[in-house]
Amino acid sequence: FNPAIVPVWCDAQAELAPLSTTLPASELGYFLPDPDMIISSPNDETKMRLAYSWLKLRELFIFRLSSRLAGSMPTLLRNQQWRHLLAVAAGIKYSAETESGRKHEEMRQLLVEYVDETRSGIRLKLEHLSSAPVTWRGRDFAASEELSPTVVQEIVWEISEISFRLELMALDRSLAPHADWEQRQSVLGDCWMGTPFHIDLSGTKSGLGRNNFNSRLPHLQSLFQVMKLWPGPKPILLDGIFPSRSQYIHGNDFQQAVLQVEESIARFYVRTFLNTFKCPATIPRLSV
Repeated sequence: FNPAIVPVWCDAQAELAPLSTTLPASELGYFLPDPDMIISSPNDETKMRLAYSWLKLRELFIFRLSSRLAGSMPTLLRNQQWRHLLAVAAGIKYSAETESGRKHEEMRQLLVEYVDETRSGIRLKLEHLSSAPVTWRGRDFAASEELSPTVVQEIVWEISEISFRLELMALDRSLAPHADWEQRQSVLGDCWMGTPFHIDLSGTKSGLGRNNFNSRLPHLQSLFQVMKLWPGPKPILLDGIFPSRSQYIHGNDFQQAVLQVEESIARFYVRTFLNTFKCPATIPRLSV
């Protein structure tokens, strides 16, 4: 169910684990549900239910993230809010007299507002949401149909990848607020294939989550260039220039030099994100 995190990024994040219990309130919510929230349950049925519930809301939320309409600017939500949204989509009921019931109703009302303001033609009937079928990669799934572990893995990977892209953009804008944003978006866009919001799983042949070195290389180089502009002290390997094949006689030496830079990129990114937003970053997972 769980697409593995890219090892070098996993190691970088693990170094910061001791700090997780001492963090103040986060200054950033989640653009999309936390991928770990969907696959953290030991119960496989729960994982499938949460992934299915997300598919009911996916089109609406991705539209809102990608929309430039003033009325559809994204609202970042806390983990608990996402839990209640997925519960609304699943048709789970709470007593209106409880705190959970009140939070649940707040998220139901939020969905009503989102549907009302959406100008994309998306039709989301909240009264029938619990029994609504879903679609994934062109295939329809009935409410009674289980999602396979492979499908859940693809869904979690897409959530994680889009979240990483949007968090990187948010971090860059926070650290370089006076930069030419259109120019920065162009540079940031080279860190992945396609637009930040839409991922073609069948055509994902390159990216930071690819096992193949050459498939990662151009995106690592782009992320290196993005991070060069960030203020403050940087690791030595990020203060220089990105390795070039022409510098090395043997191709293996070039690859080892880039892998060292990749490690510096991952460690510097997760630390900078944590320092800026007071929460762990969503990091790249191996492509599925």
